[in-house]
Amino acid sequence: MKIKLSEYGKTLGPRVLGVKIKNELLGKIENVTEIQFDLTEVKSLSTGFCKELFGELYIEMGEDFKSKVKFKLDGAENNERLLKIINRGISSSIQNRDSK
Repeated sequence: MKIKLSEYGKTLGPRVLGVKIKNELLGKIENVTEIQFDLTEVKSLSTGFCKELFGELYIEMGEDFKSKVKFKLDGAENNERLLKIINRGISSSIQNRDSK
């Protein structure tokens, strides 16, 4: 399964958009062997967006997230920055879950 995030915008910031995309995916990923998030053409991501999409998806999928979720990057200079923001969002969701 491939999700081209630039179809939602070049700058992905609103938490509600992350929730929307996550909810669209949840019913479709159960029998999928790989989920590829295509980040080509995406210029920036907010931590809130990443928390709601990737962090909550990580919590929902558990260890399957690590083996099933892949990221397609475009070789641009901001790739490392985008991956750091994604990791920050995932970490934030895990911390919130663990503090409950």
